[in-house]
Amino acid sequence: MGFWGRMMNQEIPHILITPSVGGSMLFFLVLIIIFASFGAKCLVSAMANHELLVRYDDVCNGKKNCTIEFTPTHDLINPKIYYQLENFYANHRTFVKSRSYKQNRGVLMSAADIGKECNPVLTVSKLGSKIGNKSLADTTLKNGDVAFPCGLIAKYFFNDTYVMTDMDSKVRVEIDEKNIAHQIDREEKFKLPQGVKNPLEKVWLDISNEHVMVWFQTERFRTFIKLWGHIWTTLKAGTKYSIQISNKFDVSTFDGKKYILLSEVGPLGGTSQLLGIGFLASAAVVVLMALVFIVMYFTHVHGQDLYSLDKAVW
Repeated sequence: MGFWGRMMNQEIPHILITPSVGGSMLFFLVLIIIFASFGAKCLVSAMANHELLVRYDDVCNGKKNCTIEFTPTHDLINPKIYYQLENFYANHRTFVKSRSYKQNRGVLMSAADIGKECNPVLTVSKLGSKIGNKSLADTTLKNGDVAFPCGLIAKYFFNDTYVMTDMDSKVRVEIDEKNIAHQIDREEKFKLPQGVKNPLEKVWLDISNEHVMVWFQTERFRTFIKLWGHIWTTLKAGTKYSIQISNKFDVSTFDGKKYILLSEVGPLGGTSQLLGIGFLASAAVVVLMALVFIVMYFTHVHGQDLYSLDKAVW
């Protein structure tokens, strides 16, 4: 008899695992230890990190360039620099859908090929007067040509820039703007037009810029942060710093606010305590399940012979 025959006749070797009280309690204990220990580690790590949030749209309102100053109250060790937008609905369905994935990969496409993907910003004329019709090579783009890149996400690209200076030593603090986007975005998803002599003559926005890639990562809520760069040094507590801002992104039209966020980030994340609290809450739920299991065992099972023939129903 072959394997199939033995399996159909239930003659193959097997292991019969019978649940027991001790085994169940051991399983609950292991889960509690894993969830509680990891949750506590995440919570302690988040509480050890520091961050600094500075609003600047009120200071820079109506100015093309402005400067803000701040003094950290704690050392910020190798902090990340983010920008935060408030009241910008980047999660709106029309905004999220308004892009062409194929075009972003460097494929020159006609309006017919793109179809409705980039509505309502398909052609250069739809970019508006603030952006204009100049390419990155300073040539004139035709109003009827397909905008590269097209879509609402590209049109409303966040283009403020920052330069940080140590006011005490008058030394510029370097901000590393590389490797802020995902590797697959840098290598696969965002490319300048392929198969042309000078790609810059075809585009109005550098799609290979990592800040553009980060901006294309749409958000869930109307208030969000996005990574702008890395600072590979320590910002000392009590030292005065300044940030020179090229104020290009207008938030007055939608009653928005702009912030700069400096935050330490460890192996388990930044200052958000949500992950740690979530794991600790999971550990508490498992404890509750274990208590319910124990109560039900001692009230309904303990001391009874569950395998007695007297309990069998014939």
